[in-house]
Amino acid sequence: MIANDYPAAVMWNYGYQCNMNCLHCYSRAEAATGESVNMTIEQATYIAREIIRARPIHVHFGGGEPLMREDFVPVAKLLTGVGINVSLSTNGTFLDVRMARHLAAIPVDRVALSFHGIDATVHDAFTRHAGSFAGLLEASANVLRAGVRIKLVYSLNALTRDAAPSVYALAESLGILSIQFAPVKIVGNAAANLRDLQMTPDEWRALYDTLQAEGARHLNIDTHYGFDNNPVIADIVGKDILPCPCGRYSITVKPNGDVSPCNVVPTVVGNVFQRPLLDIWRHVPELLAIRSGTASPCAYLQS
Repeated sequence: MIANDYPAAVMWNYGYQCNMNCLHCYSRAEAATGESVNMTIEQATYIAREIIRARPIHVHFGGGEPLMREDFVPVAKLLTGVGINVSLSTNGTFLDVRMARHLAAIPVDRVALSFHGIDATVHDAFTRHAGSFAGLLEASANVLRAGVRIKLVYSLNALTRDAAPSVYALAESLGILSIQFAPVKIVGNAAANLRDLQMTPDEWRALYDTLQAEGARHLNIDTHYGFDNNPVIADIVGKDILPCPCGRYSITVKPNGDVSPCNVVPTVVGNVFQRPLLDIWRHVPELLAIRSGTASPCAYLQS
């Protein structure tokens, strides 16, 4: 086996169905067109088997809201049954006690819960879904009781920055020991709401300094600031830019089988219903260019 012969991770957009319409969501534009929104259980199973043949270490379910699909549990079990590590991102709405127990039984390694504020006022306005913050709190309790780890994912933008330092205290109060701060990528809904979400370079630098200082007071929490593989923000805050894993170590599969280097990149480099995923990974010119260093995944962002 040679380097990059197999993807280390697959990001699977498990349908674009969602009960929310978050201000920053990258997938609402695709969902609105009706393209790539739905899969049959047979199609989902086919994609899962293609992923298995590609031999990744990890599969992350995103969306949309993956738990809106009734076939999530059996398909996730198909992956873990062959030793693949599985995680998912969710808005928490459908994470009741029963589902939390299902996740533990799969087993799901970690659940990423998406927060856009530290109270209902900001979070519910951001998701445009009343009661979404209360649902997150209930979901986090259900997941932790079931014995599954949680990562609190907090989006960073002009609307959420003021409360960002308080996320540490929120996480501790919930019993969550991992935080990922996620600078908003300007695609999809975020592009449409750019005026409300965009921060100035000075605001980014001040926020980064504040978060690092607060993180130093909460060393019990594993924190990822999300800047290092975001070249624009990393440059602003003066951090080294790490090689982005997209197309280099990971690949995205969409509900209709389309394959892209990254979940926010519109470029399609193949389709698993037309060509094996492993063949796409090993031979598509765009992916080979990313791995050779002659192209960046972000170069395809506006395709």
